[in-house]
Amino acid sequence: MSTYPVSMFISGKNAFNKFKNDYVEDLYELSSDFESKKRDVTLDKTGFEWIKIPPTLKDLCTEEDILKNIQDESFSDKVKYVSKKGKLQIDYDILRNLFENSCPQTIRHVQNLFRQPIIKDVDTILMVGGFSESTILQHRMKSAFRNKRIIIPEEAGTAVLKGAVMFGHDPLVIQSRIARCSYGISVYRDFDATAHPSRKSILRGGVKKCKDVFAVHVKKGQELVVGQAQTSQRYAKLDVKQITLDFDIYTSSEENLRFVDDPGCEHLGQLEVDIAAESGKEEGILVKMIFGGTEIVVEAENEKTKKVKKATFNCLG
Repeated sequence: MSTYPVSMFISGKNAFNKFKNDYVEDLYELSSDFESKKRDVTLDKTGFEWIKIPPTLKDLCTEEDILKNIQDESFSDKVKYVSKKGKLQIDYDILRNLFENSCPQTIRHVQNLFRQPIIKDVDTILMVGGFSESTILQHRMKSAFRNKRIIIPEEAGTAVLKGAVMFGHDPLVIQSRIARCSYGISVYRDFDATAHPSRKSILRGGVKKCKDVFAVHVKKGQELVVGQAQTSQRYAKLDVKQITLDFDIYTSSEENLRFVDDPGCEHLGQLEVDIAAESGKEEGILVKMIFGGTEIVVEAENEKTKKVKKATFNCLG
């Protein structure tokens, strides 16, 4: 949600793109100025608002260019450039349209969230972030979710920042969260010609196996209780001569993934576990994942010796 569309039209696309790339600080100032105006934009307010144009943006185009660009647009009667002030005078109808165009996207996103089984029964919506201070968005949200309780805290724009500070001091302040990605381990499975592509076929321990299979430990959309282990899975040797088991950890934004080399799948790292040479294939390793605030701990426990090895991976998913 920004004043970029109007600013780009009055300055021209080329000038505005150069401004975005070369004058980031001024771009931030322009955006902040617009953000501060949002509290004044209501459904019925008339008149206009002032938006200051940074001198660096004005230097990239002439005043004649600005006036011409405004005249060429359909909103020319509602946007004026006052050169003495170096500001745009924008009618509230234009500002309302900017917000109105963003509201449906926000509502659709929330509606999609409520289609997920894990949160379909949630009856409260907490609106935070700068856009939540828009009375237009508040009105649209209340109209779209009449069966929900909608809470808008004071200083909703800084609520996210305050939450981040609290989280930094105590990551366990968040008791659970929804996994934004799937997490798993690369494994071998018995090859099935009806389900596996031939390119994945490989012989391991004299048995035809399918390689690169994504063994799911956490599925996208699953609730993760912070600090608690997810369900453990058992792994064993493929070959009696093995003295280590290498667990390659992967993550993907896809909910249903087949192989670790599918598009969008990323390798997080590896956990290597020693296993006795004399042990048979029946000796297993139990692997579980524990999610903290910004990291994931993978624990591998030897079924027989009870020896545990851990690896930690940074993960914000």
